[in-house]
Amino acid sequence: MTRRLASALAGRLGAEEGWAMVVAVMVTALMVSLGLATAVVIDSQTQGSARERLDESNFNLAQGALDSQMAILTAKWPGGSISAYPSSCTAASVSALCPDPTMLRLSYNSVDYGSAPSWTVQVRDNTTGDFYSDSGTASALHYDSNVDDKVWVRATATVKKHIRAVVGLVQIDQQTEQLPHSTLVAGSLSISNNGNKALICTKLPDNPTSNSCDPSSSSQVGPIQVRCTTYTSSCLDIRTPIDNSPQISLYNVQLGYATQQSLSPDALNRLRARAQADGTYYSGVCPPSMQGPQAGMVVFVDSAGNCPYTANSTYNSLTAPGVFILNNTTLDLRGNSTFFGVIYAANPPASVTTVNLGGNTSVIGGINVDGNGTLVAGSSHVNLVFDDFAFSKVTSYGTACLVQNKWCEFVPSGL
Repeated sequence: MTRRLASALAGRLGAEEGWAMVVAVMVTALMVSLGLATAVVIDSQTQGSARERLDESNFNLAQGALDSQMAILTAKWPGGSISAYPSSCTAASVSALCPDPTMLRLSYNSVDYGSAPSWTVQVRDNTTGDFYSDSGTASALHYDSNVDDKVWVRATATVKKHIRAVVGLVQIDQQTEQLPHSTLVAGSLSISNNGNKALICTKLPDNPTSNSCDPSSSSQVGPIQVRCTTYTSSCLDIRTPIDNSPQISLYNVQLGYATQQSLSPDALNRLRARAQADGTYYSGVCPPSMQGPQAGMVVFVDSAGNCPYTANSTYNSLTAPGVFILNNTTLDLRGNSTFFGVIYAANPPASVTTVNLGGNTSVIGGINVDGNGTLVAGSSHVNLVFDDFAFSKVTSYGTACLVQNKWCEFVPSGL
């Protein structure tokens, strides 16, 4: 019995079916499959993370270039063709109107930017639609040609062959400079026309171009403020009776006006900078016109002696009044002309600036002459009509910022 059991057991142990090996191989194969699948997932996630990081690097560089361009637009808004921006700015550009390549390189210096990334920035006017493709707006002018204080800025960045672009509509804020809302501010006033008709309207008539101070529905009245203190020919030379002068409609005259300068030097410099940006700044020479290329612009004249305008012209309009600034310059306006807007004569110390209105001229807005400067009015027309709206256009440029809901990130077309 014992021998038979031992013999059976020896026979079983000597069998060669191999079930244990089969199980071992199957388990090993399963573990390898799981390992390979895990490796594929890890590799896919690693590559996805790398792509996401490169996309983020692209975006950061493009947005940084756009922000840098916006800062330049704040300092120098392209309001006229003379201040047009380059067709495009790149890392090789050396123009003061382009982002500084060195600053961008120092700001974006992680490992992703170690392969010489490239970027391009373009400024275009918003005259032909959105700047999301390489057509349409891409051919628009490189300055604010439609004078609506808005331009498109598009920045494109390429990092390790990954490319992204951002585009935004940028608007320049305008800062209103606080010039007194008066019909006239001057050192003195002289009306050489001895007629009985009203020559100065301190309230805007319902028909401002009617050459009369007709009844007005306006509630705004602009005073006449002179710095001198006597009713004499050297101070307030108007026809009597003084307290009801027939030459001034709605008589509102204040003597002894104390302020010598209506605008601070900083405000004057801001307005000069705006005219320089718009291409309407003139130094040592009179501009060909009292109006810029479009109605409603700021024209600034520095040290040009005497500027005469004798043609029959209309400068600006009632709905788009302009600003004409004279610094150490005399104005002689004659002919059959109408100027809509504000005339401001910055009269430096030790100089006496004169504004002369003759012929058949009218100024509809207001006149402000610093210091001891004088207004001489002798036109056969109504010389001066107060329009409070014109003073809202005495504005300088402020900060360039993105227009809400006018920003987009995208992959440029054709790539």
